[in-house]
Amino acid sequence: MGNIRSLTDLLAMIRRRIVLIVTIFLIGSVISFYMAMQKSRSYESTAVLQMEMPRIAGATAAESVTHSGQRMQLLEQQIRSRDSLLALADRHGLFDAIPDLPIGQRLAIMRNSVILDSIRAPHSFNSETAVSAIVIRVVMPDPVTAADMANELASQVLESTNTRKSAVARETLDFFASEERRISGELATLEAEMTAFKNAQIAALPESLSARRQELSQLEEQIRDFDRQIMDLQQELLPLQAVVAPRVVEQRRMTLLESRMEALQSRQKSVDARISDLQESITLTPMVESRLGTYLRRQQQLQDQYSVINRRRAEAETSQRLDSEQQTEHFTLLEAALPPDYAMSSGRRKVMAAGGLASGLLAVGLAFLLELKNPAIRTARQMESVLKIRPVIALPELGPARRRGLLSRLFGRRVPQP
Repeated sequence: MGNIRSLTDLLAMIRRRIVLIVTIFLIGSVISFYMAMQKSRSYESTAVLQMEMPRIAGATAAESVTHSGQRMQLLEQQIRSRDSLLALADRHGLFDAIPDLPIGQRLAIMRNSVILDSIRAPHSFNSETAVSAIVIRVVMPDPVTAADMANELASQVLESTNTRKSAVARETLDFFASEERRISGELATLEAEMTAFKNAQIAALPESLSARRQELSQLEEQIRDFDRQIMDLQQELLPLQAVVAPRVVEQRRMTLLESRMEALQSRQKSVDARISDLQESITLTPMVESRLGTYLRRQQQLQDQYSVINRRRAEAETSQRLDSEQQTEHFTLLEAALPPDYAMSSGRRKVMAAGGLASGLLAVGLAFLLELKNPAIRTARQMESVLKIRPVIALPELGPARRRGLLSRLFGRRVPQP
């Protein structure tokens, strides 16, 4: 550190460089004062919106719209969006004096000036999303402008929330109404298709399967009875046919037997045809039953959906009616913004204090650097410390006597004793 080895040497250096130190300190202080005075005063105005709870227990539009925490995020995104902030600045003429200011800088100034804070409900079931109030803070150089902007943003929030809730409730009701019409149409179409299929497969419906099986058993028994009767008639007819010259009585008997056989065979053919139809229908019954089961399951699904949609539509109608009557969760203006009486802390004192401290440190540092460039030995103590030589005699400074001032007495040089 050169010849500055103690506090006494430091004070002596300051005394020698006092003019330089004071000059730099004064220049730095003046510059700090000028910069501090250039900082404009800022005024903060606040508007408070309160979340009103539903007035009817269980009646809330939250089933069809987003939760309050999500709505708070949407509101903040809408208000702090570029178009919204720039339009707000244009309406209040904030940048009329500087029309050439870039849009990016305008947007940064507006986003730093408009602040939205949410107050969470302390005892809510879901404290992460429940919002009890919204605080809108606007910082501007003019108190009236700050209050006007805060009130305008509060009105914008109220209008936006009410409009959005009404729009969402209306869209929800329209959606459920359209879904109800769609499902009702699908049910009608399915029922018509199922009816047509039943009419086309009426002989193979599962409901008549047991009756058809019973009828088939009876018809098969009839076929066996017809076969026995035809065999009896054939046995009775064979001896008569063997006669070479039958008599009239025998001819009549043969004719009667043949007609009875033909009648039995005709009835047997009709019964065989019925048996074939029954067997075919019984074979088709599993396929018909499977197809009807598919229809019935689809019909049950549509009916369940219709019940749910019908219930949700009724809830949407109730929510829309309650929302129109202001009976649901909504924001109200709790405190309107007023022009502030006092400005916020502008930081002028901090700027001046920091500038003065920096000027002093710079002055002392510059003086110290000058001392390092000229490391002269000025006292007997420095000679003894640096050169390890003890001087025999030390001559004091000789000059005309003058009155010693306060600084001279404080930083005056003392003649060291040899």
